[in-house]
Amino acid sequence: MSVAWQAGQLPVNSANGLLNGVPGIDKTPPRILVKSTSVKRGGRARVQFQLADDSGTVTAKARLLYHGKTLLSSSRTFTDVDWSNVYVFWFDVPRSGVPTGRYSACVRGTDMHGNSAQRCATVTIR
Repeated sequence: MSVAWQAGQLPVNSANGLLNGVPGIDKTPPRILVKSTSVKRGGRARVQFQLADDSGTVTAKARLLYHGKTLLSSSRTFTDVDWSNVYVFWFDVPRSGVPTGRYSACVRGTDMHGNSAQRCATVTIR
């Protein structure tokens, strides 16, 4: 829970003690870093990313794009996110039928208050 302290607020008694102020509105989006990677056709691509948010809970939607078109996507909610953790979005690349070149791996993180941010990195398929 985020708390914004304001001068002049009356104290409020609660079961756990004394709280001065009113709860603040979370307007801070999650922090995201996506790392570039490369993979050979027929291999498994591992896209590593980091997440952090003051609420501790983030729903991450990972997408693989080619020329702006979404080829696949996956969503997962992570609790107790911590910047020191490395999260992984992985997918298998077929041996044929997939053009070599540069793709984009994007991760959009949304916290419990609806704040969101997106970061992308390059995935090179060889």
